[in-house]
Amino acid sequence: MWGEIILRPVIIILSTLLLMGCVAGPEQLGFSKQQWQGMSEKERQQMRIAHQEIQKSLAAQKLIYNGPDIQVTIEGGMAMMPPFLQPYDFRATQFQIQPGRCQRVQLTSWEQIHSVDLSACYDGLTLSLDSSRYDPTKSKGTLLLTYNPLWKRGFTYRGLSSSGYVRLKNTNITVKIIPI
Repeated sequence: MWGEIILRPVIIILSTLLLMGCVAGPEQLGFSKQQWQGMSEKERQQMRIAHQEIQKSLAAQKLIYNGPDIQVTIEGGMAMMPPFLQPYDFRATQFQIQPGRCQRVQLTSWEQIHSVDLSACYDGLTLSLDSSRYDPTKSKGTLLLTYNPLWKRGFTYRGLSSSGYVRLKNTNITVKIIPI
């Protein structure tokens, strides 16, 4: 009896903590605290529901082409970084990605004070960058770079901007196939 009385509150507390970890807050969705506080509770709930639907949708859809591994360099321009009040210039970054993979790429401000994770997915044909965490129409990325034979020697896309979580502005992205 005593074990049941003690165990029940522990289960309730653990369940509550687990559920709280699943709730997306303003920074996970790309909003400043001020923007979040300016929304009604109904708007916040809609954003959270859309975020959960996007996460489920992304997990379910995985069409992978037998494309090459690629190296991506992102440099120049600006990106929104927490607390999402203004964009910041960021240091150049480089990463490699294989077909069928998604990863987070950290962009760091020049002062190394601010940073943000940029989503990157590659299905072997299209490199998808900067997905939205709450807008289903932008869940697969807001910057889509489709395979080009020029990737073999490296090709730079100049002055690109996106409208996802990070909101890149006037950025240069170089994509190069990694030789086998």
